[in-house]
Order: sequence, then C-alpha cells, then structure tokens
Amino acid sequence: MKEKTKIVRNDIFFDEIADRIAAGEKVIIKAKGESMRPFIRNGCDKIILEKLESEDLKKGNIVLVRLSDGRFVVHRIEKVEKEGLVLRGDGNLATLEVCRFQDVVAQATAVVHNGKMITKGSIRWKWQGWLWPSGVFLRRLLLGLDRRWSRKTGIELETLTAEKR
Repeated sequence: MKEKTKIVRNDIFFDEIADRIAAGEKVIIKAKGESMRPFIRNGCDKIILEKLESEDLKKGNIVLVRLSDGRFVVHRIEKVEKEGLVLRGDGNLATLEVCRFQDVVAQATAVVHNGKMITKGSIRWKWQGWLWPSGVFLRRLLLGLDRRWSRKTGIELETLTAEKR
C-alpha cells in the first residue's frame, strides 16, 4: 500500500518533531536538501533524531537546529563557542550558521543510506566528520567530483515525514 503524503508548514512539522524528541521519542525524517551532501542524500536518506545531551555538543556531531531566521537545518557542529555553536553543512563550501545552545532541537544518531544504517560513533560516521575537508578548495574539488560521478553514472558515491519508532 502506498504511503499518503501530507504537506505541512515547516514550523508546524518541526514543532511536532521537537515535542516528540522532548518526550523521549526517536524521530525519523527524510532528508531534504543538498547541504549535507555527500554524507546525507536529498530525498533518499533518512535521519534518525534523538534528544541531545549536553555532552553531545561537540565538534563533528550533527544536530537539528532552528536558526534565528526561523529555518531548520541539520548540520554538523564546526565549533563550540561560549555563547553557542557554529555549524556548517558538509555540502556547503563556506557558509556557516551560528545558533544558541537553546536553539538545538535534537541530535542525529544515525543515517539510513541505501537501506543501511550508519550510526553515530561508527567508523564511517567518524571518518566523514574527521576527514571531510574544512578548506574551501578541497571541499569544492571533492563535491564537484561527487556531483560529476553521480550525474555520469547515476550512482551515488556513498520531504519530510516523521515516523514514530
């Protein structure tokens, strides 16, 4: 049986996500956007979100935040500062976002890619966070190669519905 799709405003959708996370539930959302490419793929990967503990606020972890302009993003922590976090999507060349600690809604604890679960703390998860370049030149080069490879072969190198687990 085919799943029904219902379109809801992002603020309503993510308020529901925040409520479920606060209640201790795991929430699964379908990835939307290219900002975490190549680790998280638009439209096909799923992101498992859970409650964030203060010890999880460290460089390399992936979090869902509400930015000051009202947008929600799932991005990697680039830097922890005294007053908040600096974030960047793996697919972003130079764009950084800043948020306060209280703007963090959840942490990503796993990504489901091609039916396989990549869990936080696994070798692949750590590799992606540690080895993915922060410099613009290398990042641009690798993202370009990834996009070219995907277009040429139709194969990926490596929207939103909430599901209760």
